[in-house]
Amino acid sequence: QKGGIIIFNLWTKDSNRGNNNMVVVGSSGSGKSMAIKHLIYNEFPTTKILIIDVEDEYSYLCKNLGGKVIDCSGGNNGGILNPLQIRIDRENRNNSLSLHFQFLKTFFEILYPNLTEIEFATLDLLLEELYAKFNITSETDITKLKNTDFPIMEDLYFLIENKNTKEPKEVYSKILSLIRPISIGQSAGIWNGHTNIDVNTKITVFNTSSMHKFQIQYKRAQYYNIMS
Repeated sequence: QKGGIIIFNLWTKDSNRGNNNMVVVGSSGSGKSMAIKHLIYNEFPTTKILIIDVEDEYSYLCKNLGGKVIDCSGGNNGGILNPLQIRIDRENRNNSLSLHFQFLKTFFEILYPNLTEIEFATLDLLLEELYAKFNITSETDITKLKNTDFPIMEDLYFLIENKNTKEPKEVYSKILSLIRPISIGQSAGIWNGHTNIDVNTKITVFNTSSMHKFQIQYKRAQYYNIMS
């Protein structure tokens, strides 16, 4: 009811509520941020909390609760989430590589929407060759690999460059020109490197406030990368 008090258990579903999603709305200055911070504080003792912070609103709270703040813009002071590091699917561990290729297809589609199906197929084959070069196959136990065991963006770039030198192809040249900025170029600090963060604290903030300077495709790809 309007103006009334709503009480519910966030973690329990019933016939009246099919999911645990929640939206906090209100006019400017009505206390939305404060209400969310109270929710976070109340859940903190018993719940692991991950926050995507687009306006740098939660860093102070996180630090005071002994948590970790990760700058998602990369660079010398930022954290790197290596897109080429295979995510471990806890429910389908034997299918992690296959699922990760689906992630990578979407990741590169976000970055380069103008690539054709043939060019995406070529990139897929190049990625297969890259992982094989690092002795990573569908039979590999991903849980036993360290962050540094995975390829990074420059490894992909130099693999394609080497193949293009031996057997020049227009498709290789196009892919090279596209991935150069994020592998050895000016935007390499965003993704070119081994993952150097973890979420081993009770509360972790992914600070994306400085990502406003990214071009739109990079911003979308990084959010997709974070959500993975």
